[in-house]
Amino acid sequence: MQKPSVVFFGTPQIAADTLEYLINHEFRVKVVISQPDRPKGRGLHTEKTPVKLTAERYGISVYQPEKLRTADFTELLKSFNADFFAVIAYGRILSKDILQIPHQACLNIHYSLLPRYRGAAPVHFTLINGDTETGVTVIKMDEGMDTGDIVGVRRLPVSEEDRLASLGNKLTLPGAELLAEVMQNYVQITPVPQMHAAATYTGKITADMSHICWSDSANTHPNLFRALHPSPGIFFMYKERRIKITDLRTAPEHIGTHKGYGAGGQEAENYKYGQVISVGKDGILIACGEGVLSLLQLKPEGKNDMPAGDFANGYGIKPGDCLHENRTEENK
Repeated sequence: MQKPSVVFFGTPQIAADTLEYLINHEFRVKVVISQPDRPKGRGLHTEKTPVKLTAERYGISVYQPEKLRTADFTELLKSFNADFFAVIAYGRILSKDILQIPHQACLNIHYSLLPRYRGAAPVHFTLINGDTETGVTVIKMDEGMDTGDIVGVRRLPVSEEDRLASLGNKLTLPGAELLAEVMQNYVQITPVPQMHAAATYTGKITADMSHICWSDSANTHPNLFRALHPSPGIFFMYKERRIKITDLRTAPEHIGTHKGYGAGGQEAENYKYGQVISVGKDGILIACGEGVLSLLQLKPEGKNDMPAGDFANGYGIKPGDCLHENRTEENK
């Protein structure tokens, strides 16, 4: 049985991996649509998108329009006479006119269990919120933001060790498999409307999110670290220098809100958030708005990664000192 024909829309590596899966499983990818190549890096050299590189490797034509809402582009898409448009992390909204072009449907892989985490950063917020389950959803696209009817779902666990890259990798193959299955069996599938009242939305990942606040609960920082590691990472400011945190953990044996507990478990004086409780084999213990955080590895700006204890020795940090140069508040 001949596999369906596809116009593929995508830009980053996660989309390139899906494209390669479809090609290797004999789906007839007629053309690839990707974002324009952009300058990157310190030298601002123009780099091809991962999807473009994959398409070229298989001899598939690539189009990279700056504008989608043109009569010429619409007519071009019609000329491919495709069964499906497959959209994975393309990065642009498709108009109603484009959504109506394929013979069967315009399908999108979304890396969450819709309607949870609509928007551009579902994998990030799965980790930020400490979810233990996630998945991939394939929807029949409409004009809304991830609001289309569901035509396929696959659930997956999230481990405590997962970070952004590992969780993205864990979702890629199931997403590609699910998309292929949906396209192959589409005429037998009954689309299911989403429960719009239960929808949640992700915001954009901003640079400001990387700057941690000690006034937050200690439990939030490891999740934020998982979501932003290795890039852009999380950091705090100390003596006007950016200190990137490269490993950390909560210290459940040191409990309390603004009330620090010494390394031996003895109740100490009340600590303010951002204040150093101890420096030692557990790294640097910091009082947070609730609970205690252990900084294990740090990378000062312009220097190599180092154990937190070495950082403390180099900067002369001792119990009672404050690391409270936060983005929104002064230590209280």
